[in-house]
Amino acid sequence: MKPIAFILMLACCVQPPAYAAQQIVFNITSKGLPPYMIKKVGQPDSGIMLDVLQLIADKHNYSVKPVGIPKKREISQLDLGKLDAVPLAMEWVPHPENYAFTDPVVKARDVLFSLKSSPVQLNDIKELFGKKLGTHLGYHYPTLEDYFNSNKIQRSDAGTEKEMLGMLIYERTQGAVLNELVGQWLIKNNPLWQHQFYISKQAINQVDYRIMFNKRWHKFVELFNQELAIMKKDGQLKEIISRYQ
Repeated sequence: MKPIAFILMLACCVQPPAYAAQQIVFNITSKGLPPYMIKKVGQPDSGIMLDVLQLIADKHNYSVKPVGIPKKREISQLDLGKLDAVPLAMEWVPHPENYAFTDPVVKARDVLFSLKSSPVQLNDIKELFGKKLGTHLGYHYPTLEDYFNSNKIQRSDAGTEKEMLGMLIYERTQGAVLNELVGQWLIKNNPLWQHQFYISKQAINQVDYRIMFNKRWHKFVELFNQELAIMKKDGQLKEIISRYQ
């Protein structure tokens, strides 16, 4: 065999193809959180956070593999390197400095849903005194906790946001504290609920919803942030979010 031919053959064996994409293992949990992450049997995974990540990843020759790790295990799996990224807010993580966070993708706003027949404007938190509010089992509401503890406001826990809106429809509560986009998505997908609810303009709590990566992905996070800024400026991010409202 001629030396040049042998060298070329060896190079082909040891060099990965230029088109090979790096894979980002992204957790959308076993049930998802529509509209941020949506899992439907027999349909591709979707949702705001996945759509944004997928769009940016595709542009730079990365692939995204959505997985359904239970929420309580996702940070430990991220630490072990079995996951690469999860959608989270910095405020929800004990040691955010241990991870690489993207810039905010969307605001996660907890607002008050009430019936249009008896709307609650929520100009002042005192307007909630004496009312029973639908809340999510296990969730913490920083702005309201003192009032729950003093019984100035009653909380009525439910296991899902859908159940919370159901309690409100049947007037078992006078309001429900839900993530705004989650509530809007549920109403959009339930024809009987459309035009039934008033949504407060004022947020009860809000945080910046981001994607948290294992620190080894810090270079990609920088790239993600550059692309996200363009998407915010040209309206592409707004268009993605509007699909789910």
